[in-house]
Amino acid sequence: MDRENDELGPATQLICQQIWPNMQSESLLPKFYTAAIRYLRSELEKAELRPHGGVGMNPALEAEVLACLQCFQSDVDLPRAAALDSLQQRLDNGGLQASLGSVPDAKARLAEYLGRIWLHFPISLDTSSQIRTLSNDKFINWGDKVSLREVIGSYFNRLKADSAKTGPLSGDEIIPRHFTAAYLVKNYRWRIRWTHSLIEHLRIDWANKIINVYEHKVWLLNHRDHSSDCPIPADALEEAIDTLNLLFPPFNRATKKFLASQGRHFGALGLGGRQEIRHLSHYKYWHTSLAHLRTELKAPPYGWRQLLPHEGNENLMQLLTFWVTVGLLAILTIVFGGIASYFSFKAYELTLLQYQLSLMQACLEPGANETMPGFCS
Repeated sequence: MDRENDELGPATQLICQQIWPNMQSESLLPKFYTAAIRYLRSELEKAELRPHGGVGMNPALEAEVLACLQCFQSDVDLPRAAALDSLQQRLDNGGLQASLGSVPDAKARLAEYLGRIWLHFPISLDTSSQIRTLSNDKFINWGDKVSLREVIGSYFNRLKADSAKTGPLSGDEIIPRHFTAAYLVKNYRWRIRWTHSLIEHLRIDWANKIINVYEHKVWLLNHRDHSSDCPIPADALEEAIDTLNLLFPPFNRATKKFLASQGRHFGALGLGGRQEIRHLSHYKYWHTSLAHLRTELKAPPYGWRQLLPHEGNENLMQLLTFWVTVGLLAILTIVFGGIASYFSFKAYELTLLQYQLSLMQACLEPGANETMPGFCS
């Protein structure tokens, strides 16, 4: 284990114990959590959950903020007002309120922050200027009379309904094996933008050819395996895992190389107990993005790569004809080049003989050895 992982080990264990109390510490590998811990701390800074005039986040305050998470988790089925009242009681009893007494809207900011670090799901309790969201990412507004589970469930229901509209686009199509993020990046000039937000997963920026990808596969696996109160629907968790397996197949050499170049390690987590699913109809939540990205493969790859044979070529006969023609032209060029070289050599020999004959005739003239001493002797 490298030095960075040694330093993150205790922090990783503490955070995971707060988020997934039933998780065994022996299964923790800090390298899978590095990016998530950095995100957690950067968002904590953005939330400005520190006393007036304070600088940074001291470890004691950070630990107290994380300790509020268990209260937040246990109240996912309460309406927002009741859940916030419960969180306020936790603040008062834990002594955190004394530290945050001078922080405007501390309770709301804390709830937003806990939603982000626990679920990587950006929520906002208010869209007014008094309550600032924690980043410029998209967020979901948490209404006063609904629970957090209902808010998140409604979002995924809308996502599924929107994806159902694109069903006729592809039917029950089988997604080819070369449909991977590495292949799209290499052959179609797509770029991957890694995101900490689950609602940004597989959002596509067509103008700039950017695919947003949620990078914390370990979070999805832990929610599925070690959480009894996660408000994200179980089938959505599994489908998100399946999309990562689809676009980043763990045992694909090009994918391993690509993830290494990106500094991402989640490929080492394998399939996460899932099967590789290539039926497009399986994907209910992210069907739209996958279906539209699949259509990219019907166009030729970018630049000279379109002239190379590759898996899934739909114009293989035309490509074969092209290369056969190129091969025949090359053979004919070599053959006729050889013939031309042969006759050129013969012409040179003939010219040389004519020169020698002319020289001999000149040397036969009387006195030639005096007038042309360099040629006749």
